[in-house]
Amino acid sequence: MANRPPVPIAGEGAEGTKTSSVSAFFNEFKTRSPGELKRDLGWKPHLPVVIMPGFMSSGLQVHESEVRPGWIDSRVWLSIEKLGLGVDFNEVFSRSKPPSTTSSAASSTIHLDSAAATPSAKKRDAMTILRSFVADIGDTFNDDDDNEDNDTSHTSLAQESQGHPEDQNVRTMSRMWLRHVGLDPSCVDDPKSQEHGGDGRIRVEPIEGLDGVNFLQPGALTATATYVFAPVIAELRNLGYTEKNLAGAPYDWRYPPQYCQKNDQYFTKTVKTIEDLKKNNDGLPVVILAHSMGNRMVGYFCNWVSNQEGLGVKWLQEHVHSIYAAGPPTMGSSKSVRSVVTGDSMGLPFLNREECIWFARHLGSPPFLFPTDGWDILSPIFKDRKIAFTRVESYFTVTIHSVSFIKDVPASLPQPGKKINVRINWRGRTDDHTTGAVLRQSQDNEKADAADADTIVTWNERFQLPLKPPGKIDRDITTILSLETREEDLRGVVAGDLRARVHIDLTERLLAVFDRPETLPSGQEAMFMNQERIDIFSEPDTLLNMEWRKKHPEANSDGRPIKVGSILLSASFTPDTYDEKDPNIHMGWSQKGQGKLAYRALTIPEVLRADGAVVTARLQEDLEKDPFYGVVPKTQSPDAKPEAAHAANDFVCTRPPPGVKKVHLVYGSGRQTEVGFVLRRRTTRIDLGPHKVPWMLYKLDADVRVPGFACSKGVIFEDRNTPQNDPETGQLKKSGDGTVAYASLRHIVNWRKEGVEVTTVELPGAEHRAMLNEVKFLEDLVTYVALKPEQELDIQYSKAEQLAQDVAKMKVGVEQAKQKVGKALGSVKDFFGKK
Repeated sequence: MANRPPVPIAGEGAEGTKTSSVSAFFNEFKTRSPGELKRDLGWKPHLPVVIMPGFMSSGLQVHESEVRPGWIDSRVWLSIEKLGLGVDFNEVFSRSKPPSTTSSAASSTIHLDSAAATPSAKKRDAMTILRSFVADIGDTFNDDDDNEDNDTSHTSLAQESQGHPEDQNVRTMSRMWLRHVGLDPSCVDDPKSQEHGGDGRIRVEPIEGLDGVNFLQPGALTATATYVFAPVIAELRNLGYTEKNLAGAPYDWRYPPQYCQKNDQYFTKTVKTIEDLKKNNDGLPVVILAHSMGNRMVGYFCNWVSNQEGLGVKWLQEHVHSIYAAGPPTMGSSKSVRSVVTGDSMGLPFLNREECIWFARHLGSPPFLFPTDGWDILSPIFKDRKIAFTRVESYFTVTIHSVSFIKDVPASLPQPGKKINVRINWRGRTDDHTTGAVLRQSQDNEKADAADADTIVTWNERFQLPLKPPGKIDRDITTILSLETREEDLRGVVAGDLRARVHIDLTERLLAVFDRPETLPSGQEAMFMNQERIDIFSEPDTLLNMEWRKKHPEANSDGRPIKVGSILLSASFTPDTYDEKDPNIHMGWSQKGQGKLAYRALTIPEVLRADGAVVTARLQEDLEKDPFYGVVPKTQSPDAKPEAAHAANDFVCTRPPPGVKKVHLVYGSGRQTEVGFVLRRRTTRIDLGPHKVPWMLYKLDADVRVPGFACSKGVIFEDRNTPQNDPETGQLKKSGDGTVAYASLRHIVNWRKEGVEVTTVELPGAEHRAMLNEVKFLEDLVTYVALKPEQELDIQYSKAEQLAQDVAKMKVGVEQAKQKVGKALGSVKDFFGKK
């Protein structure tokens, strides 16, 4: 019976009314859930429970919106309709059929998949998208950016999607949705109104109570794909729990923890919730059930309470029975850093790379999950939390300042079109290994300065062009940069083609421009350009004016070809060298045939600032100074070396929470889990990000292979064969739950040394989020908080024995009172007798 799936969860309908339609899908199971089994065996609810969810696991609703008033008082996290999939979503579900389910004894999970019929090949299967999205919250990385050098120009959040009208609707709606779920540039508050310097006031708040932690999107069918704590709540209710002894403590997971209190009074509300639970349950202390980032929130909460007047450690000892820690990232998670640097689609295919990175950098909570000291327990390469590595590679920066064409040229020569495209074909060759990229940029010719004699389009756009191999300039390297200017009419038909070549010779340290007639279409006469040479090492960013001239019968009087246009550009070279003896340099990580590549280890602030995530880096610094979370210096000897200072620090968030003497640790294992990542520079246009600094300069290095770890698309993983240094069992081969590394999950075991009673349950194969729907997890939880029949008899016997003792004391008291009264009466009689 223990391996059978429990009864499915019941959700809420669109109007908020209770519905059993989800449960009806699973009426073929013909079995009882862990909660029902315990209840039928005489178990009863005992310890009150408050649920503290993890990252992205609390529902959010719009409280105020100047940009979308119709969304006020409606759910925005999650809302598939607000993502622009409402029409397709409803049509898919209107044709859905209940799933075919079986009562297989081998099954250990509630299967929430339904066989949705796709209405049209052009329409999106919204149910699949929804499941992929929810499954990817806390799951393994899912990214398709393994194309070596095929980056195109970025799409601005202000631009609309081109193509099919349905795709345009999805793009428009998804960006409106992003504006609501993302915070303002400070990442500590919602977007401001225009009068306060913003683009429109938006206020989003967490949905209160159990409704905020059960499903991300309630509904007859959406609930099955967006469950969070719904299986847990269902099983506790099956046992007999009600709102009297079960409560939710959702919070706005977008904020740093200190701003949850500042903006929403979250910790104050949680104190009241726990006090009410204790009061309504005969003074029994509360079990805090936390999952994922919720465990770090519990630790912050306990440290906050311990420092509040009128509460303190005594309050925690009286009100908190224990912490039920499910999948705790006690030492953090490297994925939280990588998502800020390279973005994470979260299973939403309609968010492009820019939107994914924009979203991550408009959240204040990622630093709350960043790795802490001790990460090098996985490997010495991660010393000092250096979980990010960048390929050592030199690069060029080329800036195209303007493109111009002569207005009055003979009709037989190329004429300025409605659109001017400049095409950059970059090639780098070394060791017979060639890489390349095509960056095609467009500018509207109608934006030219009408007062100028020429048709001038001002660009001022910069491009980053990395080289291979990295490191020292010790050989002849030739890089070709081709600039092609095309004139197109409104239909995109090419009206003329002007091409040139920039030759960059690192050996001679020169940037030179030459003609390139061999690339012209047949039948056209060659165009010639002025030939100049600039030392881009000693004279970086020197302007170079590239002129197009073409032979024509109406040539100039001096016989020179007629000038038809020009490009004004500049370039600079940034060498990147290394010393193989540097402990931060790692060699031999590349695939066969990649040459001698080197990789540099970076700290978390270094990698964040390198790619423009300056606000996230500042939030990390602030959080690590927070007394309820961050680094606390230990006592050091006066002669301690400065470089040893940080190593002697400790993090409050990795220590036992004050006032808590009992923790029950439950975690999954045996899944490939991210522990670090490797980057390389993009061949890309350099844009300014949301914080007015260059961003999206790096991408994951698909070529890397790190010894001792599995690697995929630049992400470093631990797997079942990864050696672990466990604090109790010593050397063993294990891996985490797909999101949190094994050492981070197990770190709580170290608290036993500090007097905390820690019990553990490992669930092999259980995934980070899906664990909440595992039968073994639900059985363990119900067993932990429930009251056994024999325990109840013991309690009742103890109560009866105590009552008998109280009655006996009362009887003794009565007899003593009678004797005292008798003596008093005797004294009164004696007094009046004497009178």
